[in-house]
Amino acid sequence: MLLAIALVPFYVSYLGVESYGLVGLLGTLQAISNLLDLGIGATLNREMARLSAIEGNEPEQRNLLRTLEIIYWGLAAVIAAVTMLVAPVIATKWVNPVTLSAGEVTNSFRLMGLCVALQFLFGFYQGGLMGLQRQVLVNWILVLISTIRAVGAVLVLLFISRSIEVFFLWQIIPVAMGALVTSWYLWQAIQHDSRSRFSLPALKSIWKFASGWTIYSLFNAMYAQADMIILSKLLPLKYLGYYTLGRTMVQPLSAVAAAVAASALPRFNQLVKLGNTSELSAMYHKSSQFLTVMLIPMSVIISLYSWDILFLWTHDVTISNNAHLILSFLVLGACLNGVLWIPGYIQSAHSFFKLMIGSLIVLNIFYVPLLVWMVHAYKANGAALSWAIVNFCYLFSVPLMHRYFLREEFVNWLLRDLTIPAAIAVMCGLALKTLLPQPTDNAVRLVVIAVTCCVVTFGTACTLGYVRPLLRMRFLINKEPKSARS
Repeated sequence: MLLAIALVPFYVSYLGVESYGLVGLLGTLQAISNLLDLGIGATLNREMARLSAIEGNEPEQRNLLRTLEIIYWGLAAVIAAVTMLVAPVIATKWVNPVTLSAGEVTNSFRLMGLCVALQFLFGFYQGGLMGLQRQVLVNWILVLISTIRAVGAVLVLLFISRSIEVFFLWQIIPVAMGALVTSWYLWQAIQHDSRSRFSLPALKSIWKFASGWTIYSLFNAMYAQADMIILSKLLPLKYLGYYTLGRTMVQPLSAVAAAVAASALPRFNQLVKLGNTSELSAMYHKSSQFLTVMLIPMSVIISLYSWDILFLWTHDVTISNNAHLILSFLVLGACLNGVLWIPGYIQSAHSFFKLMIGSLIVLNIFYVPLLVWMVHAYKANGAALSWAIVNFCYLFSVPLMHRYFLREEFVNWLLRDLTIPAAIAVMCGLALKTLLPQPTDNAVRLVVIAVTCCVVTFGTACTLGYVRPLLRMRFLINKEPKSARS
């Protein structure tokens, strides 16, 4: 993720802000295509975790994987075909290019469709490995594929062609590699040398969870992608480019939330299956606190130093002036959204979608009109502020969740896992922003941001009951002589 962010200035320099706006739409197209998932990816993750909790379920795992794999490949083909067909309509009727031709935009969307279809399969096999708690393996694969994808794109633009079509053509290759590698590892993990077959009973056993997840994904996609869809229609691609830069900068926050939650979800599923409420409660607070210490300090730093970070990143005053407020608001919204992942996955582990779906319906009813009005009034800044406002409202779903599950744990989650560490992080950040010299050149900017980041992160970690002992243990280990550690 950090590598991709570091290379964005090269993309903008080689492609231009307008073409980079199309790159932002790749993520939107991917999110929309996930609606065709029909809950299958999440179901595979859940069932692999639940079946692996009890020995002897390997035949059921193999049959389930084969059944869902056949369906998923068919859905990937549908995604590619539909995108090919609608690409000319999107290019001429929806987006608003100025320097790009309709043909370039059409070809770009067609290549996006192929890339998204392959990413669709890549995500499916990742979900299966994550359900088996092979997170480390999945992360190594993602590191390799992401590095090839990001660095290769720069090399292609530098030495072959500075064309948005060539950029998207390159994206297809590493994603296809990732899908093949994860497929091989997943089948090996469940003893592929044994027979597997398409199983209707396997489908019947999972349809309730899959249908609930599908409905949830539909409203969640509307919620998460409404800003990009509306901005692409109402504003020129230049403003969409500035907004895409802001969204790119907040992707690490979403990646952190997704990583912590995805690591915890298989264990949540197992503990719910086993009925172990006490350990589930401990796991809930532990994962929430680890998410807090990785999410909130980063959000505070980016919000306070948004202009400086953008300037260090792009070396462009115009981009920094136009995008720094967008970035600050998007960071706030992403942070608020991120802390909701763990409570949401507690509901998912219990196959309880009523509250999740109801919350998103209410939020979408409120969010879309607010977004349209704010975009008309304040352009891209208004869209970013709308995202922060609606995610603050989303927080009110957590106390409702605790009425059904972990009923005694809401106050601890609100105070110890979230509010107190967030308050300490904000106070430390504001104090250092006031006391430290205002950065005037890049070297000073880096030092000031680094010092603030260390202090804010340490102050936040010291307030968290599950994180603090790890810091103490790490400090004591570093202080011990080598012979004692041996």
